[in-house]
Amino acid sequence: MNSVFLGILTLSVVILVVFLIPTAIQVRKTAKEAEKFMSDTNTSLKPVLKELHETLEGFNNISKGIDNAVNDIGSFTKAVRDVGDTASDINRIIKGTGADVAIKAAGIGIGVRTALNVFLKGLRKGG
Repeated sequence: MNSVFLGILTLSVVILVVFLIPTAIQVRKTAKEAEKFMSDTNTSLKPVLKELHETLEGFNNISKGIDNAVNDIGSFTKAVRDVGDTASDINRIIKGTGADVAIKAAGIGIGVRTALNVFLKGLRKGG
């Protein structure tokens, strides 16, 4: 009975070894293929990742430029608003003080014209 048991056990080990050797060979081939795939992928991804990094840097630079332009536009808009406010203030001052000056100037102008008319009429009549 022991020899039958040993025979079955030996036969089982031989069958197991016969199936394990091709399996081990296949696992080894698969591991080599996986390693080659990883190496190829790494090689092909390096330039892509570098280009992606450069593209992202470009986008960052563009967004910084846009931020600067928006800030410049904001400063320009404020300057234009300040100029408008100053012009409005000057207009208000001119209207306030200019009315008195304009009325006086108009009065003086009318007076000078009337005086000249009287003087010229006197000269025409023989003076």
